[in-house]
Amino acid sequence: MARMRGVSTREANWITRLIFRGIRKRVGHLSDTWPIAAHQPGLLLGWALHELSYERARAVDRRLRTLVQLAVATTRTPAEVSEELFRELGRGEPWLGSLRAAIG
Repeated sequence: MARMRGVSTREANWITRLIFRGIRKRVGHLSDTWPIAAHQPGLLLGWALHELSYERARAVDRRLRTLVQLAVATTRTPAEVSEELFRELGRGEPWLGSLRAAIG
């Protein structure tokens, strides 16, 4: 639970409402962190643009990116995930084959 109240949709300016609408469309709901970040419109806009550019990045396969996001979100720190990822990528195709099988 957040310690401060977030900006409601009624209180938000048009850019913030547009960002909220886009988040709801992509994710299905609006988490508590976005309305809190809306207290600083520059932060909210920068964060939204970062998320959008990360989502549209094509340098990394979408399935691999999703798998790494899940690994970081569940138990491991980003440093642990990157260390494990580089170690496994060094082994080559067997890891990629098991990744393809796990993702489907």
